[in-house]
Amino acid sequence: MYRFRLSAVNTAGPSDWSECAEAMTPAAPPGAPGAGANSGGGVRLRQASSTSLAVAWSRPNCNGEPVTHYVLDPGCNGADDKVNIQIKF
Repeated sequence: MYRFRLSAVNTAGPSDWSECAEAMTPAAPPGAPGAGANSGGGVRLRQASSTSLAVAWSRPNCNGEPVTHYVLDPGCNGADDKVNIQIKF
C-alpha cells in the first residue's frame, strides 16, 4: 500500500499539500519455483518408485499474493496433461 500527497510549485513557492491518497499496486504472477537467488537449482527429484515421485523446490517470490497451488507438467512439453498440486503451507 502506498500513501502520497502532492504540492504544486512555481516561482512564488509551493502550494499547500493535497489530501492524502492511497493506492495499492496489483499483484503479479509468482516467480518460477526454485528460481530465487538462494534456491539451489530449481525443482529436484528426491525419491522415485515405479508408482510415484517425490520432488522438492524452493518457494518462489509471491509478488504480492500468496501461492495457492502449483501445477505439474509431467512431460515438460506444454501438453494438456498437467496436474494441479495442492500443498498446505
